[in-house]
Amino acid sequence: MAATLDVIHEEGLHSVTLAKVLKKAKVGWGTTFNYFESKEVLVNEVYKEARIHMGNFLASERVFIH
Repeated sequence: MAATLDVIHEEGLHSVTLAKVLKKAKVGWGTTFNYFESKEVLVNEVYKEARIHMGNFLASERVFIH
């Protein structure tokens, strides 16, 4: 999932391919499909994780909104 986020950051969401993600993550196709049935499912999981982390950060006392 971290590799997916890296590729999105480096190249933009529309440029993400499973081949690029797998190369960056140094994993094979079979490994990926054990966890995610498609690129869309993988990207959606990355998005959900990012929202959870953002929500936790915003809810923490470390954030000061003026």
